[in-house]
Amino acid sequence: MDNLEFDREPPATRLTTLVMAFGGWIDAGRAATGAYDAKEHAAVEAATYYWHFVDIVWIGLFATIYLIQ
Repeated sequence: MDNLEFDREPPATRLTTLVMAFGGWIDAGRAATGAYDAKEHAAVEAATYYWHFVDIVWIGLFATIYLIQ
């Protein structure tokens, strides 16, 4: 943890980390209460498709910015 310096990290990185942690906390709470069952899984499926899309976009951006020069 010595190399992690929040004072030098961009604010967007901190915001993203906090938002993702909060989203994970909410999802874990909903899963624990049984909100995600076999009948009502549309939200989970939609979130899965969204994050796969985000992954593909980031892979494309990474390849464009860093690998193709």
